[in-house]
Amino acid sequence: MKSEKDHLRIIPAPAIVFVFVVLGFGLNWILPFPLLTNLIVARVTGLIVIGVSIILGGGAIVEMRRLHTSPNPHSPATVLVESGVFRHSRNPVYLSLFLMYIGIAICVNIFWMILLSPVLFWSVEKLVVKSEEDYLEGRFGDVYLQYKRCVRRWI
Repeated sequence: MKSEKDHLRIIPAPAIVFVFVVLGFGLNWILPFPLLTNLIVARVTGLIVIGVSIILGGGAIVEMRRLHTSPNPHSPATVLVESGVFRHSRNPVYLSLFLMYIGIAICVNIFWMILLSPVLFWSVEKLVVKSEEDYLEGRFGDVYLQYKRCVRRWI
């Protein structure tokens, strides 16, 4: 049986992102607010951002799997991942989700989603990232504190 200390209880970040996607589409349905006038430019740019997101998130998941720890924040962290994309960002999976959201917003040409993005970013940081960092600090202690000093939260 797991104790409370060996796993994290947080709202899943993808669920938060999904709520903001639905909110953006809903606002756009009520009051259309396109981002760009050229849909081809919007689609190509959005797909490029989505591609970067997939590469970043995929790299993070591959690195976590390579070190035999779960990318699922609800599972116990078995090791502190400091290699691969984690050398540059403490939260590459969440950064990837945020980029995915921005890419979708550009691709579907909805400016409302861009306007909502700071609130999304703040929500994920406060509802997910802060709790996860507190958990990792408790789990790995000084090793995690040293990692925090050397690697930025985002980029």
